[in-house]
Amino acid sequence: HAIYNFVEKLEASNVPTKKFSLTGLNQEDLTTMISDALCLYPRICKPLSDIVFQKTKGNPFFVLEFMQSLCTRGLLWYNRQQKRWVWNESIIRSEEITDNVKYLLASKLNGLPGNLQGVLKVLACFGTSTSEQLIGYLSETIEYSAIREQLDDAISGGFIEKDGKGGFKFVHDKVREAAYNLIPTSDKNQFHYDLGKLLHATCKGKEVGDVQFVIVSQINRGLQLIESHPSLRMEIAELNMKAGNVGLDRSDFVTANSYFSVSLSLLPEDHWNSMYTFCRSLYFSVAKAAYSSANLEKAQKALQKIIDESKCLNEKLDALHLLVTVLVERDAQEQAFTTSFEVLLQLGETIPDSFDKRDARAMVKKTSKILGDISEESMSKMKEVDKKTEYILMFYNHISGVAFFAKPAMVPYFSCRMMQLSMESGISKYSIGSFLNYAGMLCNNKVFRNIEGGCRLGRIVMKTVSSKRFGSSSDQKAKLCFQYYALIAYYSEPFQHCRDMLREGVEAGLGTGDVRYSFLNALNSIRLGLLSGKNLQDLLKETEYYLSMMCKQKENQTKALMLMFHETISLLISNSEYTAPTIATGSIIPPLQHCFHKALQSFFKSRSERCNHFAEKIMQAAEGGRQHHIFITFYYALNSFKVAEIVHTKKINAVPDQALSAFRAAAEHSKDNFQNKVELLEAELYNRDGEYDKAKASYAAAIASARLSKFIHEEGLACEKAALHHKKIGETSEALNYFTKAQECYKKWGSQVKADEIERQIELMQM
Repeated sequence: HAIYNFVEKLEASNVPTKKFSLTGLNQEDLTTMISDALCLYPRICKPLSDIVFQKTKGNPFFVLEFMQSLCTRGLLWYNRQQKRWVWNESIIRSEEITDNVKYLLASKLNGLPGNLQGVLKVLACFGTSTSEQLIGYLSETIEYSAIREQLDDAISGGFIEKDGKGGFKFVHDKVREAAYNLIPTSDKNQFHYDLGKLLHATCKGKEVGDVQFVIVSQINRGLQLIESHPSLRMEIAELNMKAGNVGLDRSDFVTANSYFSVSLSLLPEDHWNSMYTFCRSLYFSVAKAAYSSANLEKAQKALQKIIDESKCLNEKLDALHLLVTVLVERDAQEQAFTTSFEVLLQLGETIPDSFDKRDARAMVKKTSKILGDISEESMSKMKEVDKKTEYILMFYNHISGVAFFAKPAMVPYFSCRMMQLSMESGISKYSIGSFLNYAGMLCNNKVFRNIEGGCRLGRIVMKTVSSKRFGSSSDQKAKLCFQYYALIAYYSEPFQHCRDMLREGVEAGLGTGDVRYSFLNALNSIRLGLLSGKNLQDLLKETEYYLSMMCKQKENQTKALMLMFHETISLLISNSEYTAPTIATGSIIPPLQHCFHKALQSFFKSRSERCNHFAEKIMQAAEGGRQHHIFITFYYALNSFKVAEIVHTKKINAVPDQALSAFRAAAEHSKDNFQNKVELLEAELYNRDGEYDKAKASYAAAIASARLSKFIHEEGLACEKAALHHKKIGETSEALNYFTKAQECYKKWGSQVKADEIERQIELMQM
């Protein structure tokens, strides 16, 4: 049935589905229905109802057909003398009228005129429904020129009906099944093939939309009929590739894969020699569909075949570009780096073997001069980049992404080189990401940090992207969302907005087959959800949803990282022992990712020394931990007040002041995200230094700012710290009040762990 195919496509595209099995009427309900129809008491109808149930299993459509057949055959009739319906129970029970109501339908259809049978057979080949567009093309043929009149007859006979969209549908799938069985089994493939060829001849040269799929599917049913006809095989191979590309454009990757597979099966043995250009196109389409369906091995094999068979570098570049993406997805970072490096060399680029901080400062200074006071207007007027430079920028984008983890010292070189090329040669929707790459470096690199400049450049880029300059940039949206909202925007735009946009990036990536950036957006949306106080129960469900998609897409690296979030969120919710989902990842968690989660878990579980241990590893990281640095700094600083009570060192005592300085600078760009952190750190410093009146004012300000920013977890944290301050100076009533408010906040956040901890504090004070 068509619905099963539809559900399979939804599941293959990672769309959540729920299946409900609809069984037939039970015997009691069937008796009630027949009783109502015949206007007789249920006890009188029960013998007939039992027979009908035995024959139909309670299927409502079968019941209707069966009852009508009894009337037609004179086995159920209205007796005027008795003034009621009567039936011949013994004959109905003894005669093998049917064990399957399809027999009734088949008998009914076999009695129809030949032309009406013919149109029902045609409609049955298309499934349960047929579009008006398809009927229109059929009516243009000599064979089916009278199809509209025949459709009216089919409607009058009760076999089909209008579907409300201008098309036609069978009144029941069993009618369609019976109509289809009018075609002898041995003739079915030929019938489909002839129908497809007829439609193809009629539609040739026309833009037919979805009818393309119908035509090719009909022809494909008869492939065994053309095994000895090379020219026909090639024609049908081209039709399948065209249909597959339509599916690819619509993000229907399951459909695309099926058509491409047929096209490949029709190629001659020497296809790379005899059909070189066609094969390059087909294999590349195969690779794209396979990549988007998470079949990375198949994608890599198809791309490698193109690279091996292509005659020059220019004909390999698209395949090499996608190959690097596939290699990254397969965690083959070194091979991805080497491939990108070699391609850039072949394209005429010179890349230094090493690049130190002095080189980086000089190159950033030079790049800044070239960039000047760029504006949205000046960017919109930049010329379109030539194709060769666009490829160079694409591979620089690849290599810089890999170098971020493999060779972080080289990232400034790659970022600056991309900017210089763009300013010299122009931009396109595929190369504009180089500006975001540079902006991200300005925001996050400790050596030449310029948050204001990076955020400004990022905003200009995103406004340019949203303009009509590049037409539809939907295929780049997932990547651009990640580059801007995960690496730049959180310095200047509210965390919640960044999270919302990252979630849009998830959907955009899934829609275009950009699985890598889709799941990177998912990871960062969860990260910002956790750090902005999203309800933990809702966040846990979200991580489980993303994990299920990552399992289907075989995304082991992002799956391993998402599992860390699942663990952290679970441990913040409950004190019960964490049990990870039974999901094999096969990937190792990067050390700094591990430290980030352990530091966060330890902080909220009040394990100060453990939190300090993991937080310091992130703070000491050169470049790899820069995404986590700003976020963990706050908790590291608050935690240091506890650590200082145990270990008195200049290093520990200096942590809060250093953090306060960093957050004051950050708050200049976004009070929404950072002002509450400034005020809470000030309060804790005032409390430490004995300036209690200032501490009270700062705690109140921190609570108000966190509430204004909707950071419910940090509002609870500020209330908790205020309570401890009042407890310290002997103001018990105020302390209890703040503890109660803290507990309310933690409950709203969804952290029973923190709520229970506050409850213990309250109980101690009330003893």
